[in-house]
Amino acid sequence: MPVGSFQIPPGFAPAALAGLIEAEVVDTTGNPPQDVIKANQSFGVRYRWELNGTAVPMIAGRWLLRLLIDEVGGPNDRFVPSPPLQVALTPASGAYTTTVNVAGGLPSSPGGSTYQIVASLSYLNAAGTPGGMGGNVNCGLVSIQQ
Repeated sequence: MPVGSFQIPPGFAPAALAGLIEAEVVDTTGNPPQDVIKANQSFGVRYRWELNGTAVPMIAGRWLLRLLIDEVGGPNDRFVPSPPLQVALTPASGAYTTTVNVAGGLPSSPGGSTYQIVASLSYLNAAGTPGGMGGNVNCGLVSIQQ
């Protein structure tokens, strides 16, 4: 599973708060597909992320997940889902997994289209304001064929 970058708020030592994020494109059964997906075929991106450290039990709020999908050289750019998927923070474990689905898939131009997919994760604190924590994973290029 591709690993991305994860940012924590400034001022925390790694022993107090650290995190990681991974994500990969999967088919509707949860298996990683090849780099080629049929046009308009549903698929998803499976996220796995975690928080570690002594400060984890004190963190409250929610995560926001969304995919940034960019058709290379084409007009079909979007965020999925809109609004972002919200996941409640569970400081007791600090480990999370979920899948963001792209229902109906992506369109393809004649001869195929190439899309860049980035899995994005951000954090809202208990007051509902951005908390300076989150990350992203470049899931790579996916070819969409008719």
